[in-house]
Amino acid sequence: MVTVEDAGRTPYEALSPDEFGTPSVRCLPDGSVDQYYRLFDGRSDRVASRAAFADLVAGDDAESVTTVPHGVDGGGQAVNAARQVHALGGDAGVFGHLDHDVFADLPFATRSMGRPAQIRVLEFEDREFMLSEESTDLRDWTPEALRSVDPGFASLADADAVFVGNWVSARGVADALEAFASVDGLGPVVFDPGDLTHHDPGDVASLLASVSVLAAERDVVLSTNAGEMRQIAASFAEDDGSLAEQTAAVQSETGVLAAVVHDVTRALAATERGVHRVPNVVVDDVERTTGAGDRFGGALAFGLGDGLSLVPALSLANACASRFVATAETAGRETVASVVADASLHR
Repeated sequence: MVTVEDAGRTPYEALSPDEFGTPSVRCLPDGSVDQYYRLFDGRSDRVASRAAFADLVAGDDAESVTTVPHGVDGGGQAVNAARQVHALGGDAGVFGHLDHDVFADLPFATRSMGRPAQIRVLEFEDREFMLSEESTDLRDWTPEALRSVDPGFASLADADAVFVGNWVSARGVADALEAFASVDGLGPVVFDPGDLTHHDPGDVASLLASVSVLAAERDVVLSTNAGEMRQIAASFAEDDGSLAEQTAAVQSETGVLAAVVHDVTRALAATERGVHRVPNVVVDDVERTTGAGDRFGGALAFGLGDGLSLVPALSLANACASRFVATAETAGRETVASVVADASLHR
C-alpha cells in the first residue's frame, strides 16, 4: 500500500510570482491548427454535452447536426506549453510543425519542421471532443529533423528546461528522448506523451524504455492524466491498484525524477521518496478543457527551470491549468498571484 502525503495549501502559499525569474524553456515537436465548433440539432438547440451528442448519433431520429465555427487557433502541445511559459515571463521557444499562417504572430521564437496537424474541436459544456487529421510530416518526424534546425541540440542544452510532447502523433519522440540522454548540460525534461489511452501496450512499453534511457542520465518528469497513467502502468504490470500505487510503480519502473498525474481535483507526484498530493483549484464553470494539460506541462517546466522544487512547481501548474479551464486564457504572473491568494482548493 502506498502512503500519499497531502501538501494542502502550503505550496500555494509558498509561491511568490513577483519573484519568478525568466527561465528559458524549449518546447517540441508538434503543432496543430485547432478549429473550434459548436453543434446544433434540427431544432437549432445546442447539443450541450458529449452524452447528448452520443444519443443523437446512436438514435434513429437525427441524420445530421449543424456545426457552427467558434474560432480557430494555432495549437499543439508544444505551442500551448510555450504560450504558458511566455505568459509567466519565461523565455519560450518552439521547435514544431508550424507551416501555417495561424502561427505567424506567436510572441516567441519558433522554428518549423513541417506541416501541422488539423484538429476539429467539438465544444460541449462539460468537455470537448477532438477529431484529428494527422500531419505526415509530424508522423514521420525524427531527431534528425530537429538537428536540422538546432544543430547538436545546442538550444536545448542552453535552456533551463525542456518540454517534450505528443509521442502519440510523433513516434520519433521516443528516439529523440534517447538522443537527449547524451546532451551535456540538459536541464529538466517534462514529457507529456499525449493521449495514449487506447494504444498498444507493447508500443507504450517500448516508449517507457526510451524514457528510462533518458531518465538514467537526466532529470525527467513524466506528466499525464489519470487514464494515461493507468495505461502506462498496464503496459508492464497487471496490478489494478489505486492510481497512487500505479503512479509509484511507473516512477519505479522508469527511474524518472517524478511521475505526475494532473486531474480535476489534484496533482499526484510519485518520486523515489513517496507520493505527494497537491490539491487543485476549484473551477465553478468550465470554459475550455482542450489545452489545459499543456498549460500544466508548460507551467511545470517553467517552475522547474526557475529552480522551484517539485511540489511548489506542481501548485503553479495546477493554478495555470485551472485558470485556463475556467477562462480559456493563459495565466500570467498577476493571475497566478490572485489565484494563490483567493482560490478555493479541492479537499
